[in-house]
This record gives sequence, structure tokens and C-alpha cells, in this order.
Amino acid sequence: MYNILERSSSDFVKYIEKNPHMKDNPYKALHKFTSASISASVFGINPNTKNLIDSPLVDIIWNVADSFASFNFKLALANIFPKLHNFLNLKVFGAQKDVVVDAIKNILKYRRNTKERCHDFIDACMEMENEGVIKDNVTQYKLKVTPEFLGAQAYSLFFAGVDTVANSMHFTLLELSNNSEILKKVHDEIDNVFDNCEGSISLKDIMNLKYLDMVISESLRKYPPIGLMQRICANETFLSSNVKVDKGCVVIVPIYGIHRDPRHFPNPDKFDPERFSPQNRMNISKFCYIPFGEGNRMCLGARFAMIQMKSGLAWLLKHYTLRGYNYMPNCFEPSLFVIRDPKARYDLIVRNETVIS
Repeated sequence: MYNILERSSSDFVKYIEKNPHMKDNPYKALHKFTSASISASVFGINPNTKNLIDSPLVDIIWNVADSFASFNFKLALANIFPKLHNFLNLKVFGAQKDVVVDAIKNILKYRRNTKERCHDFIDACMEMENEGVIKDNVTQYKLKVTPEFLGAQAYSLFFAGVDTVANSMHFTLLELSNNSEILKKVHDEIDNVFDNCEGSISLKDIMNLKYLDMVISESLRKYPPIGLMQRICANETFLSSNVKVDKGCVVIVPIYGIHRDPRHFPNPDKFDPERFSPQNRMNISKFCYIPFGEGNRMCLGARFAMIQMKSGLAWLLKHYTLRGYNYMPNCFEPSLFVIRDPKARYDLIVRNETVIS
């Protein structure tokens, strides 16, 4: 799917150029980018679409991922008062889910008839359909592949990926805007890649952006997309501290707290990409850095998200630099799980303009 992400990233820069008001609300612009890149990766690219960010699908996906106040309330009710939640017949996911599921079903039908391949999520869906039944090799759990099941997977990609990736890119830009030396290193690395790629960045080029990878990794440490996660203990066990955990017990993993623990990351409030240099990364204790979770339930979109962020930031920072406002958050927007601060500010400045520090 990389070619789709690269097209989305270049269209993202063109979109900002044509809509300069977006520079006044970069978080909204990033949300547009993640909505467009994920929708194009799932549904493919319409050949008649001049700019993917302007695609009508983006507005639909925006509605899917932009109802977090309602989502948080319903999810809290489902966890704290499940009987009341069921009595009120509330649905955590609203009507947008049906829009996505119906779209998947219609596109699957079209692709089966035309035999067209677009190297997108629909292609993967068709391969799974051919399998008929999929099985988890760990639990041996089997599941029949139906259009409804595939549509649900597509919806989860939107809901899990659009806002979290936009937040991660936003926090990365916030930190870069307040760390001029780190920003210069990122600019130099990106310029070097663009100077040798004739205007089109390959996946190999993206993977060679080592310092940008370190910067994003440090941003994910300091501002993990999900502040905490829940897991159900599958078997009775004892932790290393000799604390017993019963089978079926819900365990809260405080990702934000672990990432800010000075025992694992000295001076944790400092933004320091060198923590993730090749030699230093090997010294990070297992399970102390888990922005995408870990184990069998690790985020399936982790690699996709990293490539999406690196591509989008590379194209953006090739054309723009940043002016910061000494970002030091005292709190984040109220949320059960997600770490977000959409009102935090930095300025996008065309790189041939003077940056006033």
C-alpha cells in the first residue's frame, strides 16, 4: 500500500498550499491527511480524484473518527455500568459503521466482477475471502470470513487509526517546533533524501530516514497514542513481585506512566530522540516501551502507522518549517484512553520564509 501513502503525502502538501487557512489549524490538517490516507488505503484510489485530501470519502471518515465525546461516554458507561448500558440499548459505534460496512460490501462485489487489483485493503479482503475460514494459531479459534466481518475490520482501521496517528504526528511537530537543533537534523535528513530521489520517495527512502524514525519513536514514548490499555488475564499467574493475578481478572496497563517512569527513561520529560539510536534502543527493557502494545494483541497497524507518519512528515517538512510556542502541557483533553491535545499550537512556515525564534 506504500504508493497510496506516498500519493496521500504529496497531495497533503498540495492541499495545504491551496488552503492556506489550514496552516492556522495544523491538527485539523493532519486529521484530514490521516483520514484520506487510510480511506485510500482501504478503498483504493479513484482515478478521477485530483487530490486525495479532497475526496468525498474523507468527510465520511471524518465523521467516523470525530465523535469522541459520545464515544467516551458510551464506552465509560459500558465498562462501569454495563447493565444500564444494555438497558438503554446504546451502541458504542454509531451509524457511520454501517456506511463503512456497506461501502466495503459494494466494492468487494465490484472487484470480484472486474478482477481489478489495486494493492489496497480490499485486495487483502479478497484473499481472505478465498480462504473461507481463518484461524488463530495460538488459540485455534476459527472464524468464517463474511463481507460483514471484513467491513468491521475496515471500520476498526478507521476508528483506531485516524485520530491516533493524527495525534502522534501532531505531538511530533509540537516537539520539533520547540527543539530547533533536532528540527534542523530532521530537515537535513529529509532534504538529503529528496535531493536524491527526483521528487518521488520510495519505501526504501522512507526506511532510510533513521533520525526521523528516532524522533517519532521518542514522541510515541512521551505521548503514547493510547494512555492505557486493558487486558484480561487468560490464566492464573504470579507477577515478578509475587502478586497473584486470577484468571479472568482485568489488568490495566498504564502505558503513559511506564513511558514517563524515570527508572526506565531518565529525565522523562525531556524530548531526546537519542534514546532510540540503534545502540541505545537495545538497552530499553522489554515491555517498558509499548506505544502499540505487545504480544499477540499488539496493534496490527503498527508498521503501517509508522510508514504513514514518516511519509506524511517527510513531505510536510520538506516544504515547511515550524515556529513553536514553548509547549509544556499541564493536562490533556479528557479521554478514557487517547492522549490528545488538538488545541496546542505551532506555526507552519514555508521554508523559504524567515523563521523568528
